[in-house]
Amino acid sequence: MKKDDRCIQICEIARKLFIKNGFENVTMKDIIDEANISVGGLYYHYANIYEILNDLMVKSQEYKNNLLFDIQKNNPEMSLDEAMVETIVYILFDQSEYSRLYIMFLIATKSNSKLSASRIDIEERSKNEYLKLLKHLGTDDYKYFINNDFIHFINTVKIGNYYLEYERDIDEIKSLYRDLIKTYLVKHKK
Repeated sequence: MKKDDRCIQICEIARKLFIKNGFENVTMKDIIDEANISVGGLYYHYANIYEILNDLMVKSQEYKNNLLFDIQKNNPEMSLDEAMVETIVYILFDQSEYSRLYIMFLIATKSNSKLSASRIDIEERSKNEYLKLLKHLGTDDYKYFINNDFIHFINTVKIGNYYLEYERDIDEIKSLYRDLIKTYLVKHKK
């Protein structure tokens, strides 16, 4: 199997194990057993769980970047401002496995210093990928969506949405967040 294919296989197996058992409850041996590969086969590609998680977070960022393109493609009448807002609202309520894994990761960083250090690295890489996305879109606008305060807001809402079930209509809640993000956009675009 090619190196890239093996890395994808390892990451997919790890992602499933992390979702099922929680990040801190998965060992390299669990991944070896599930992937049916040798110890050397796994360690040839990844030195530890954190490297696997980093690759998964890169995939998660690619997934989020593709959301914007999908929203623009499926809604050609939307302005870029509207597409950005819709993308952020979608991310806030996303229940994909990548989103669930990211939330588990955020929560685990509270009690794990290695994960906390990884979080800083992952956030910096995500910011750089976002800046590349803006360059691809031909704009310098929207940089304010990657400042630490806005990232904190996004992470807080994602964790809250993951744990809390709403008794109200979800569309009303999304509308509220849409309005908040539009207000933030207008304030920072000046």
